[in-house]
Order: sequence, then C-alpha cells, then structure tokens
Amino acid sequence: MRVGLEGLALLVIGRERSGARPFLIAVLGPPGAGKTTATHRLMDRLATAGLSSVVVSMDGFHLFDAALGRSDRKGAPDTFDADGLTTLLTRIVAGPAATVWAPAFDRRQGAPIAGSVPIEPGTGRLGKHAEPLRYVRLSSACR
Repeated sequence: MRVGLEGLALLVIGRERSGARPFLIAVLGPPGAGKTTATHRLMDRLATAGLSSVVVSMDGFHLFDAALGRSDRKGAPDTFDADGLTTLLTRIVAGPAATVWAPAFDRRQGAPIAGSVPIEPGTGRLGKHAEPLRYVRLSSACR
C-alpha cells in the first residue's frame, strides 16, 4: 500500500481508536531522504489527535567518528551499532518495567548522544500480542 504522510497518520489514528494492538513503525530510506522530517511531522500530526509516540532514530546508533576513523562513510551499514538497535527494540517490545533510554543524534555536533530519549514503561508491551509487521510505502511528497 502506498500512502502519504496524512494517510499514514489516519491509519495510525484509526487503529488506535479501534482498540488495535500496539505496533512499531519503521521509516527507511537513504541519507537525506527526509526520514527525520517525515517522522517528526507524523509525531506532530498524531499529537494533534491526542496520541503520543516515541521516535528511536537509527542515527543515534552511529558509531562515533573518532572510534570509526571514517566519517566520510557515515551512513554506510557498517558505521552503525545494529546490534545495539536490535537490543533496544527487543527491550521495548518486551515491555520494560523501568524507563529505557535510547540514544539520539545531535546534528550540530555530528555525533550520537547516549541516553537522551526516554521510553517510559507501558510504551512497549508489544510482546507476542503485537500486530504483524506490514509494509506501507510513503510517497516522496512526505518530505
């Protein structure tokens, strides 16, 4: 299914109001594609509908430039801590009993910032009751 940002927001709002089970949304695309912009617009739209959301950005899992020694390739698959992201998502899906802290990315510093996005208990709790992953393609007009 291909939808615009408003279409995705309406899908999420409709699901929430129908009492559907919690779910995760993954936004994928190449560097500079507008993923962050689209995600924040979606969060704003959901907030106007009274829904809360949390963004965990893969950018927070960039390896630090000094350790990496290759800032010219930032964004390449081997420049991320993919295992760290997997571990964090596993903790969120399990429904943590305490706040889980996710990293963010400071674009001014060009560096990841550990422990800067709180994910409160009750945000996850997806477990085996989570909705199966579905593929929705956002139109390029979402940027």
